[in-house]
Amino acid sequence: MSRLPVLALLLLSPSLLPAAGEATAPASIPPAPAALPLGGTVTKTDATAHTLTLRHAALGNLAAGETQFLVGAGDSLVYKPGSTLRGDCFPQGKEWKLENIWPTFQDDQEAFEINRQLRRDTVTRGRKVVRTVGEYIPKAVLLNQEGKLIRWDVNRRDYKVINFIFTRCPEPTKCPASTQRMARLQEEGKTAGVSHLQLYSLTFDPDNDTPGVLKDYALSHNLDTANFTLLTGEKSVMLDLTKQFGIIQYRLENTIEHTMATVLVNPNGKILYRAEGSRWSVEDFISRIKADMTVREAEESALLPRLEAPVRQVPEAPATTSANP
Repeated sequence: MSRLPVLALLLLSPSLLPAAGEATAPASIPPAPAALPLGGTVTKTDATAHTLTLRHAALGNLAAGETQFLVGAGDSLVYKPGSTLRGDCFPQGKEWKLENIWPTFQDDQEAFEINRQLRRDTVTRGRKVVRTVGEYIPKAVLLNQEGKLIRWDVNRRDYKVINFIFTRCPEPTKCPASTQRMARLQEEGKTAGVSHLQLYSLTFDPDNDTPGVLKDYALSHNLDTANFTLLTGEKSVMLDLTKQFGIIQYRLENTIEHTMATVLVNPNGKILYRAEGSRWSVEDFISRIKADMTVREAEESALLPRLEAPVRQVPEAPATTSANP
């Protein structure tokens, strides 16, 4: 009788096989490397390879100098040589990866004070925190999809349409549907002659929605960002804004449940209209904008003659001479 190879005998031996119903121990999986916070200055970008090269200080096993990092597609487009940023880095095979990337700025005291005032205002308003039709939108300093600081309250020329989304939203009838309507409003507004219009979509998921993620979202949805801006910011700032705009949100395991609303604001910052949900009418918003434009033009026309009227000259009183005694 021929002998079986030793390996076959070992495999066929009942003593070496697990008993029926007996679970085998899973193979141990090495833990994922811990991410380390890293700051630095961009020296080179490659949008094709989705990489950024940073000049940085020493960090853990990463020596000081210049290192190339794998980044998201949006990040490789947002940041340019000379940009300063911070993010979380970790090794990925033989390369390094950088995630959760945010631009860094020199101390901007004005931005800090504006956002601190937003925090105070949110607390002070208490139960009346939600801004209603006829009130003015709050001041805030946010970041757009290009990593630039944005203040919407200084724009006194354009109508504004504001809503809230998050890029990971899995519900087609919520954030994706609202984004599609905003894009339609942008296009149909041009056709209708609404030339002064700015659209703003704010995220209530700043933990994930960095400027680079917003950039990628804009590209994947073919958004025209000439007057359609995606905004993010510090978590506390975004939370204050959701409260002041009356958006309710709560986090589940892998998503965010939330209400939705879209707000129309006039050039002076006053709220004209609020539509709940994601299925608002583009035609209704355009009609409301044009109606308000007509009213404003009539008011300006009535005011113009007063401004152009000549100033009535008051004749000078004749000089009086006193008689000599």
